[in-house]
Amino acid sequence: MLHILWGILKIILILAGILVGLAAVLLLLVLFCPVRYRLTGVCKEGKAVGKAVISWLFHLIWVSVAYEEKKLSYQIRILGISLETYQKIASGFAKKTKRIRKKKTDDSLGEDDCVRSDEEHEQLEERTVLPAVKQKEEQEKEELCVPGFWKRFRLFLGQIGRLLWRIFAAALRVVLWIWHIPVRIYQGIHKIVLTISEFCGNIEKWKAFIENERVRTALGLVFGKGKRLLKHVFPTKTQGWILFGFEDPSITGQILAAAGMTCPIHQNRIELRPNFEEKVFEADIKIRGRVRLFVVLKEGLELYFDKNVKYMMNAWKKEA
Repeated sequence: MLHILWGILKIILILAGILVGLAAVLLLLVLFCPVRYRLTGVCKEGKAVGKAVISWLFHLIWVSVAYEEKKLSYQIRILGISLETYQKIASGFAKKTKRIRKKKTDDSLGEDDCVRSDEEHEQLEERTVLPAVKQKEEQEKEELCVPGFWKRFRLFLGQIGRLLWRIFAAALRVVLWIWHIPVRIYQGIHKIVLTISEFCGNIEKWKAFIENERVRTALGLVFGKGKRLLKHVFPTKTQGWILFGFEDPSITGQILAAAGMTCPIHQNRIELRPNFEEKVFEADIKIRGRVRLFVVLKEGLELYFDKNVKYMMNAWKKEA
């Protein structure tokens, strides 16, 4: 007996170990296997074509977004199978189960249910239709008893009363609005004064907040971690060229000077070709990169558990 129990327990422990191992492998894949992205864009002769592809774990999950002929399209694949195929399989399975349930309900209905439904329908008609007909007949009898002239006279008096009440209500609203004009002016001036005084007080508070040594240390850490994250997320491979020109050569020069500031990002891998003679725009760019969740979590957790950052967040909440 104990041998059998030990065998069952052994099988359960083996299965539990396999599940834990699979979960650990999946967690390591999510943390360390990078999410890769690829962007391509071509613009020539007034036609623009672009495509963005995101993949993970050797295209186990693959997402593509394309722009061509002023139309945007997307495609999602899981295990090499498109999302549309999964939707068709799910819809077919749902239709099949619905058909089976309908067949079972139709077979379970008998003659007694049909007779009962007819009786219920007759009772419902007696409860709803007959009282409405009786009420309508009583109203017709009452209308016959009252002369037509007095009926029209009463309706006329009711309309005159409603019109007079609306005029009185509108006049009362106008009087109250005029009466509250000085109060509203005073309240507006009072709010402006309070806003100016609060703004001046907040300037001193935020100045003291920024000059705090621990806050400065936390801000330096935040900027440092943010710089590392941007460096990790930025493309690892960039190549291509951009040809641009405007009717005014001075605008082309200004754009070239502004685009030169982006050289630290793409490291001169995108060639800029200015045209000072005619208005033109053409481009051919290819970008690739990857993002590891482990790096993002590591930088985020270091920021979250830093004492100076916690102090800065608490002081920020108090000041706000």
